Amino acid sequence: MIRTSSSPVLVPEDQFFVGRVAYSGRAGESRFSARRTRVAEPDPDVALTYGGAAGFMARLYLRSTPAGEVHQTRSVLPLPPRGAMETSFRNVSDPCAWPMAHAIDIITFDLPHLAVAKWAEDYSTPMRLLRTLPSGSSASDAVMRAFGNAIIPALEAPAAKEQFFVDHILDGVCAYLFKSPAFGQGLQRGGLAPWQELRAKELMESRISTDLTLEEIARECGLSVAHFARAFRESCGITPHKWLVSRRVERARSLLRHTDLPLSTVAAECGFADQAHLTNVFSRAVGTPPGAFRRYWNVKTRPAPADAEELLH
Repeated sequence: MIRTSSSPVLVPEDQFFVGRVAYSGRAGESRFSARRTRVAEPDPDVALTYGGAAGFMARLYLRSTPAGEVHQTRSVLPLPPRGAMETSFRNVSDPCAWPMAHAIDIITFDLPHLAVAKWAEDYSTPMRLLRTLPSGSSASDAVMRAFGNAIIPALEAPAAKEQFFVDHILDGVCAYLFKSPAFGQGLQRGGLAPWQELRAKELMESRISTDLTLEEIARECGLSVAHFARAFRESCGITPHKWLVSRRVERARSLLRHTDLPLSTVAAECGFADQAHLTNVFSRAVGTPPGAFRRYWNVKTRPAPADAEELLH
């Protein structure tokens, strides 16, 4: 059982379904499905539960939602703000709980692993050839928007009148997500989504003088450590460690220019282990030791003597 920090009441998401759930024509567990979930009134004391079986989920947000969080097993993963008609993709093999701190209206395409495997077999496509989307990724995608709008009438009907049409939509969603390079093109470079890059940099800036692990940053971005490190380098051109060190050096430059703090204090304020560590890193980055850097700027900005000022007139 998932327990969140604020202990909300855990409610199955199916209690908030609008209309019917549309299933593909496959028998047994190997079926895709689509559903619409609507929560009209925010209630942070309630958390929707879903997932817990091997598979994936794509959600089309029919209305914009602010940032939030989802509790997945023992982790708390951040949910970035989603724009209207934006699509998100997540691995939901572990059970999830989503606190309802805001209203939602979403179309969800459920893609169980067994259904994806059966689909791949039917289309003579080895599973290893299907591309892997990063869990937590999102994109404003015209094709997924069209799929979502097309499936709405089937969800509102009391029974499936056009099973062939439902199968066509659900098979199309699977093919588009797992075979087409079009969805989330910006993500296929392996880089971070904009919200992930912003969150990672904000976290490193706010913790510049304290210990911070890659695991903490990756968790905030909803990624594994290895995936985050690769994606950050792809997006920013340098590793997270080098980016953080560069920010620490810039912070040290500012303190050396504008304060009289001892070098040992500057080192601590900027997250260096000690004064020697500051001197070593700063000298390599700037080309001069921090003490000499400070003396240079003190001389450069020191007011000229009165007689010197007179000579200038």
